[in-house]
Amino acid sequence: MRGIETIMREAEEAGVRAAERGVEPTVIQDQQEIDNYPPFPFPMLGDHVPEGWELVDTIMADSSGWGSPGEPALTPEQLRRRLKVGMGYGLMECGQFQVIIGEFQRENQDEEQ
Repeated sequence: MRGIETIMREAEEAGVRAAERGVEPTVIQDQQEIDNYPPFPFPMLGDHVPEGWELVDTIMADSSGWGSPGEPALTPEQLRRRLKVGMGYGLMECGQFQVIIGEFQRENQDEEQ
């Protein structure tokens, strides 16, 4: 089993790579896109919050395929129901059985609407 120190170090390293490559969250365009998503089609951002984006929430999801609806980590189906059109998503941490997904919005998005 991987320790929290390893997971945090990997998130930091992934954040550096994401920043160097200009990786941004995947933006959900419409409900049909959500319905057809594989479980984790999001880029690895690690601890990087891209310029122009704001991290508004984090979501823990089961990545093993063995999770149940009553557990703290969302199943793939629960995750699909949790995603929101217009928001951006990226992987922040990847553990052995769960992932942490960041939910992002563009800065000043509320003012633009």
